[in-house]
Amino acid sequence: MGTEFNIDQFDSIYPVGIENHYWNSAKNRIVSHALSNYLKTADILEVGCGRGVVVKYLLSKCYKVRGVELADIPIEDDLTSYIKSGTDVFSLDLQEYKQVDTILLCDVIEHLEFPDQFLKKLKSKFPSLKRFVITVPARQEIFSNYDTFNGHYRRYDIKSLLNDFKDIPGTAKKLSYSYHSLYIPAKILLNTKGEREVQIKAPKGFIVKLIHNILSRTLFIEYLILPSRWKGTSLLLEFELS
Repeated sequence: MGTEFNIDQFDSIYPVGIENHYWNSAKNRIVSHALSNYLKTADILEVGCGRGVVVKYLLSKCYKVRGVELADIPIEDDLTSYIKSGTDVFSLDLQEYKQVDTILLCDVIEHLEFPDQFLKKLKSKFPSLKRFVITVPARQEIFSNYDTFNGHYRRYDIKSLLNDFKDIPGTAKKLSYSYHSLYIPAKILLNTKGEREVQIKAPKGFIVKLIHNILSRTLFIEYLILPSRWKGTSLLLEFELS
């Protein structure tokens, strides 16, 4: 589909140590929480897993998870048995299709011109599939040069995300915005400066990492306690197939 990242994009937003950045760390916590009901039974495949930041975190929490990444990028040595890099999800072994019951898509479908078709194709390819867990960038009004740099077609709201599933039988079991406290600053930045920095720096040093860890925990707690419909810069959907 020609949607894979190039190495410049990966180096800009996924530098070494990015898992310690508050945004990525919070996403790991949020995704893990969304999957927690299926910890003992789920067989999870993260499609578009990048360098494996989410996969590595979920493995540390004892999830049965592996990943596939279309772009041919280097993978950490301890993840090579769990991640297939430079591999199309539609060219896996037949046995893998039969095993997977949960597909995880973390900030993937916004890169696709026709995400609804992609989702339907995934459903048809995985005969044991029970659910999708998806995160996407949220709120089109804060679409910026960062989205353009990363090849995003759109940012989502609740209605547009559910619209991608309109032809797939199932139920939205969980649908929630996250990163609520980042929404207003993002909007102000866009309205004043008109753009944002596209290169993300991984935190280094004990103090900086500690600050990022505190911010990560704060964003996670915020996700748990604030109303799910309050606007945020990201959106999570747990879609149970029928």
